[in-house]
Amino acid sequence: MAKHNDAPLTFGALLLGGGVAGYAVGHWLLTRDPTAAPPPVSSAAPAPVAAAPPPSRNARPRPRRGAARPRSHRDVEFAVDDARGDQRAFKTFDDAAGFAVGLAAATGKRVHLDVLVMSRAGATWWGGDDAAESYDEDPEASVFDRLVVQASAQGRVS
Repeated sequence: MAKHNDAPLTFGALLLGGGVAGYAVGHWLLTRDPTAAPPPVSSAAPAPVAAAPPPSRNARPRPRRGAARPRSHRDVEFAVDDARGDQRAFKTFDDAAGFAVGLAAATGKRVHLDVLVMSRAGATWWGGDDAAESYDEDPEASVFDRLVVQASAQGRVS
């Protein structure tokens, strides 16, 4: 079980480990019980896979992002305003998300992560065919997509 003094290590994993995924791995490493037995392997037939729930009306479906998908695209950038108000540009989403989460945790404020798309191909890479159609409607939009990142300290949780 993690102790309250392990927070700097967890926060360091967030900043150095490649964003949210790095934070999750760091948190798992700190909170797992190394003496626990592995879960039992069931010899029973696998449970049937349930159908995915239908997407909400207003949600734009995102394409599945597999391991073969490149981490960056030449026509897509990610921008985050730093604590001084200067815009920082990143080529990969992981780098931008890591910076945004770290900044939100440090300042306690909401941070905007803007997706800047410069071509139809970039829009397709970011959000699929629906995003490409959205790009065609307004190719001069300064921000193609905006994510709001908010982090709050919850204190010690037992």
